[in-house]
Amino acid sequence: LDRARWVEHSHLVINDLEELLSRIKDAETGHRGFLLTGEESFLAPYDKGSLEVPVLLTSLESMTAGDAAQQSRIVALRLLVREKLTLIERGINLKRASVRPDAFLPVVEQANRVMDVIRVQIGNAVDAEQALLAERSLAAESQAGWVKWAIVLGNAAALLMLALAFLLLRAELIRRAQAEELADLYDNAPVGYHSVDEDGVFLRINNTWLSWLGYTREELVGRMRHSDIMTPQSAEHHRREARPLFDIQGYVRDFEMEYVRKDGSIFPASVSG
Repeated sequence: LDRARWVEHSHLVINDLEELLSRIKDAETGHRGFLLTGEESFLAPYDKGSLEVPVLLTSLESMTAGDAAQQSRIVALRLLVREKLTLIERGINLKRASVRPDAFLPVVEQANRVMDVIRVQIGNAVDAEQALLAERSLAAESQAGWVKWAIVLGNAAALLMLALAFLLLRAELIRRAQAEELADLYDNAPVGYHSVDEDGVFLRINNTWLSWLGYTREELVGRMRHSDIMTPQSAEHHRREARPLFDIQGYVRDFEMEYVRKDGSIFPASVSG
């Protein structure tokens, strides 16, 4: 009975992964329709997906809690989906503001690149769960008559090991390609990203942020603190309000800051993270 439940469990995971991809594709299709026509009715799939996608991701996180590899994929998926929906929302806002089509084209192109990575990530998760499903199905069948099917299951196990070896090799190749793609998405995202250590010293910063500030990566990473590139007023605001809030709730949203570029000019920014 336990093994049969695990087979059903794998089916539920695969169904949720396929449903997740479907909801994101629906949102993307509605987004394109709205950009082409300006008709708000096209946004119904996006509005629906914005509500259903987080529920599906939470369900997948819960169902894969005992599988470290799948958990890692779902965590990566949540970040990718969040970026995808943010880009869709940005495109919608640009269209509503009646900007020229060439103004939101970069947003659409970035959203398409993120969607390609989402498809790969979901495909990897489905492949892994199908491998588990094959293994669990064999286990469930053997529970009903393991003596009769001992030889058959031995052969099937050998084939399964070959299949799993192939899947692992394929997954590793895809993982490496995906890591390169994610690194490119991070460095060339349409928003500035950075991370700091507990003392506020830069650990990582993307190309977009560097281009806005006028610094090189070598000048900031491991050398300067986040507050070093703020105006004195923003640095004090960060020390008194933003950092304590981040320590309490683990994130901040829409804090208005002013940064000092390398050339001394002021760069206003809305900070979230």
